[in-house]
Amino acid sequence: QADRHVLYQKSVQAPEAEVAFFDKVFPELRGRKALSMKEDFCGTAYLAAEWCKSDPQRTAVGVDYDEETVEWGRKHNIEAA
Repeated sequence: QADRHVLYQKSVQAPEAEVAFFDKVFPELRGRKALSMKEDFCGTAYLAAEWCKSDPQRTAVGVDYDEETVEWGRKHNIEAA
């Protein structure tokens, strides 16, 4: 049986593209590189993990109410990074 979290990430999320977008637009708007990110409804923390992997100085805070999904994300995206 397919893992619903994997399917969600593959069908809905594109964190590499989002990080690239932030890398382009944030400096244009703020005049500096973005180093921290806060995300509500972070689900599997896929974006947060990719954000932190993109630069060792980067940090992310993610919040979600679905404990099962957060735990899955911690195991598969955060700890795996």
